[in-house]
Amino acid sequence: MAVFCYSRLLKTEYAMKKQILSRFFNLCPHSGRIKSVKAGLFFPLAGLAGLIWLLLRVIPKPSRATYPCMKVAFPLAATFIAWIAAMASSVFIFHQAQARLKQSRWLVGGVLLVLGAAVGLSALLTPQKKAGAAIVYTQDPYGPTNPIGVPKGINPGRVVWVHNPDATNENCIPDQWGDGYFLDKNCNQAVVDEMLSTALLKLTDAESEESAWDQVFRYFNRNHDKGDVGYSAGETIFIKINAVHAWTTKSDGSIKNDGNYGNVDSSPQAVLAMLRQLVNKAGV
Repeated sequence: MAVFCYSRLLKTEYAMKKQILSRFFNLCPHSGRIKSVKAGLFFPLAGLAGLIWLLLRVIPKPSRATYPCMKVAFPLAATFIAWIAAMASSVFIFHQAQARLKQSRWLVGGVLLVLGAAVGLSALLTPQKKAGAAIVYTQDPYGPTNPIGVPKGINPGRVVWVHNPDATNENCIPDQWGDGYFLDKNCNQAVVDEMLSTALLKLTDAESEESAWDQVFRYFNRNHDKGDVGYSAGETIFIKINAVHAWTTKSDGSIKNDGNYGNVDSSPQAVLAMLRQLVNKAGV
């Protein structure tokens, strides 16, 4: 009886280890040695990366836990931790079962053997479903022109919107290759420059663009414990442009004729207008 149970334990433990390895590696059917890596290895690597990213970002500043990137990293990290915990628990339980069987404690050893197998299989036999974010349609419970939150800025809560139909060619066909609105032939740089200038002055109530930029930098510095000071020569200015879905070509550089031409968040004219303002008006 002891030899039989111990033999079964060794076979079960070996099968579990082989199952774990085969999840991530291609094994030789005869020797059991690792031949190559499977794509499944991406899961623990992605989970580990998500955990590290979460710890590095959230520990210094807990409020970052609400950021969208953190909401993506959290399920990856949590699943990774649960998977590691299940695998470690399975190994621990198998060792406990082995010890009990050596002591001829058949009932306890048998229960632990079954429990270890169940825990190990729960970590291995995960559903192979694709995960995706749900699309939820909601209505604003506060309605229009009822802002929420704490207003901030030089003029707290102020939002400036500037529109000028002369900025782009109304007859261009944006999704037709070679006729994007962001091309120089379809976008008037001078008008875009003027629109940004108008927005800056309306945002700050300043008399000049130079004064407006001084207000912007002073407000920023006051709220970042640097005092009521403007821009100083040598400081680095970081600009985040919304270039999150600019796909106009294939990965090999060839034209992509799928109707997605022109999907550009930030036009070069708008970026150039901002750079001209910073250099020529703010003195950066």
